[in-house]
Amino acid sequence: MTEETRIKELHEKMLPYINKSILIILRGAPDPDSISSALSHKAILKIWGVKSTILHVEEVSHQENRALLKLLDIELTIYHPGFTFEDYVAIALVDTQKPDIKLIDLVKNMPVASIVDHHEQIGPIEADFIDIRKDVGATATIYAEYLKNLNFLENLKEGQVSISTSLIHGIRVDTDNLILAKEKDYLSMGYLSKYADADLLRKISQQNLTPSTMDIIFQAYQHKDIYENFLLSAAGIVRRDERDAIPQAADFLLKRVGIDTVLVYGIVGEYIDCSLRTNSDVIQPEKFIQETFPDVLKGEYGGRLHKGGFRLSLGIFRSLITGDDKEALSQMVDRYIKKQITEKLGIKTV
Repeated sequence: MTEETRIKELHEKMLPYINKSILIILRGAPDPDSISSALSHKAILKIWGVKSTILHVEEVSHQENRALLKLLDIELTIYHPGFTFEDYVAIALVDTQKPDIKLIDLVKNMPVASIVDHHEQIGPIEADFIDIRKDVGATATIYAEYLKNLNFLENLKEGQVSISTSLIHGIRVDTDNLILAKEKDYLSMGYLSKYADADLLRKISQQNLTPSTMDIIFQAYQHKDIYENFLLSAAGIVRRDERDAIPQAADFLLKRVGIDTVLVYGIVGEYIDCSLRTNSDVIQPEKFIQETFPDVLKGEYGGRLHKGGFRLSLGIFRSLITGDDKEALSQMVDRYIKKQITEKLGIKTV
């Protein structure tokens, strides 16, 4: 299917939703790829007469992502109990193929208007329009192609800078500063660069770490175990609005000499949030996660060439302690994670 055919099909599939409202759903903590893609999707729907709201569940916690929203004046809606789903006739999934786990039951009876994503298909899916591609490094690249075929940015009077700048940032981040970029990512960057603001992009990309993020990275550095070239680290109990410090700690610890793989984990709310980073030629993140942690929450993990993220439920651990004993909870989680990792690596422990 050509790029022109895809955007025509999307337009045709959206005709029944004219003058109605669609809920654009992001999964997990919004990142640059999902934010910029959702912003583009919303703008495209608007010119076709379809109203929409961008909804997410997890807090925007990474300092660059907060700067992205603030500097480009991007509006997202965070889910809260009592949110009126009745105002919307369908959902659209951007940079994901399933709704956030906390929303699945709430939207299960709503039609899926569209799914646009660049990840591997995770199973049977249904939607009016589906565009899932593996030949791009970011979902933002797909939306850049849509915009180009619509001559969208050329004719846009307001929001040109926000959309193009956010898409460039989304592509840059999801391709590890273009190290993993593919041909279409570069072509999209070239198109978007004519309309983006380089100064804003530089400001977004050069945000300083917050003191609390630095504290979490320091905690992870102090509470590390090294098994030859594998580093395992506990970030402790992390606030929801600081969850992105966990992957940042993993990125930092991977720079240690003699280490080619890092796993950092932290307790966030009712979950254990984990980030895997690797320079190993043999470890495949998604396969490693599935084999090491069979209890990983379905749909709550994902892996790329050098990184992966996943979640485990705290339910069984909380049921084994009395009251709100955070120290006992942390120790129990530590023992479980270490057991799984050492067994996977074939290391005997006393």
